[in-house]
Amino acid sequence: MHTSLVLELQRLLENEIAAEDTPLPYLAKWHPGGSYHVYNRAVPLNRVFIDEEDLARFREKLRRLEPYASIYALGTAANHFHLHIRLFSLQQIVQNLLGLDKRSKLEENFLAGSVGFQKLVGAAFGRCFLAYAKSFNLRYDREGDLFNSTVRRRRVRNDLISRRLICYIHCQEIKHGLGNFVGGLGLKTTFQEFVDGNDNFVDIAAVFERFGSRKEFIERHKHYAHNRRAALARFNEHRFFGFTKQIGKPVWSLY
Repeated sequence: MHTSLVLELQRLLENEIAAEDTPLPYLAKWHPGGSYHVYNRAVPLNRVFIDEEDLARFREKLRRLEPYASIYALGTAANHFHLHIRLFSLQQIVQNLLGLDKRSKLEENFLAGSVGFQKLVGAAFGRCFLAYAKSFNLRYDREGDLFNSTVRRRRVRNDLISRRLICYIHCQEIKHGLGNFVGGLGLKTTFQEFVDGNDNFVDIAAVFERFGSRKEFIERHKHYAHNRRAALARFNEHRFFGFTKQIGKPVWSLY
C-alpha cells in the first residue's frame, strides 16, 4: 500500500508541524486522523444560504472533501455554518489520492513531497468554499467575497467533546431563537439523516459508535436541547438571522 511513500510523507509532516509556530486557537493545525470543528460565516451584512437549492449546492461542494475526511455533522443558518469532520489517516488519504482518476497539481506535489499537509488540506476546504461562492454569486448576480477569508477550525480532542459538538450543531436553532425542535426551523442540520439512517452524506456508523447507539444519540440530543432551552430562558440569549424578516432586493443581503 505504498508504504515507503506514506512513511516519507509522515516524516515530512512531522517536520512541518514541528517547524510551525503555535497558531491561534481557531486556526488549529491539520493532523491526519484528527477531528475538527470547522466553521465560517458570510462577510458582514450578507447571507450565504437563501433556500433549499443553496443548501443542496453547498453540500454538493463539500463532497470534494471525500478523499480527505468523513463528515460527522453539518448545520447551516442564513449567514454561517458549522461542520464537524474527521480527517482520514495519512495512509488512507494517500491511498484515496492515488485512486483518483484526476488529481490537482497541488495533490500531485503533495504526493511528490514538495507540498505540505497543512497546505493540502487547507486548499481542499478552500476549493469547496470558493466553488460554492462562485455558484452563489452567479445565481444571484452578485460580486465579491462571500465568506470570511480564513477557514476557522478547532481541534476536537476526544469523544466527549465530539458528542457535545454534534449536539451543539444539531441544536443551533434553539440558540438562534428559530424553534425548540432538533429538526430545525430555518436552520438546517443533518440530525434527521441520522434518525432516518441516511448515510449518503454523513458517517452514521462512526457517529453512532461515539454515542454508543442510535437510541443514545437521540437521547443525548433531547437532553442537550432541554438544557439549552433552560439556559436561554435564564440569560435571554436570542439572535436573529433573517429567516422571518421580509427583505428587499438584493436577496443575498441580510438586512
